[in-house]
Amino acid sequence: MDDNTFAAIMRSEGGVSRGGTLAARSIISDAMSFLGVPYVFGGNSPEYGFDCSAFVQYVFAMNGISLPRTADYQFEEGTDVAMEDLRPGDLVFFETYAPGASHVGIYHLWREDSRLLAKRRREMNRQAL
Repeated sequence: MDDNTFAAIMRSEGGVSRGGTLAARSIISDAMSFLGVPYVFGGNSPEYGFDCSAFVQYVFAMNGISLPRTADYQFEEGTDVAMEDLRPGDLVFFETYAPGASHVGIYHLWREDSRLLAKRRREMNRQAL
């Protein structure tokens, strides 16, 4: 990610739906600092790699927000938000290999589009191979 893109994300006027703009900027900035850390199913550290829910738990803990370890339990903690009302720092959940919430990502703005940090992390990991 180039410096201009990162700066644009940090200047965005959107705030975390359930929090403030400073919290969103801090969460996104901290999350971006782990670009290049590998995805490891069951992983829970920056040294060895994260899975999606451990990554979210770790980044939010850096910002004083305690979340459960797994995506399904993180899903139970939140408040439903319509897709059109998502704001940077909100969590988004997906049903993948198991019924219910089995994948989670941090929503943020990416070059005028909405993207997921988790997707960008996967792209970075593929490029590193």
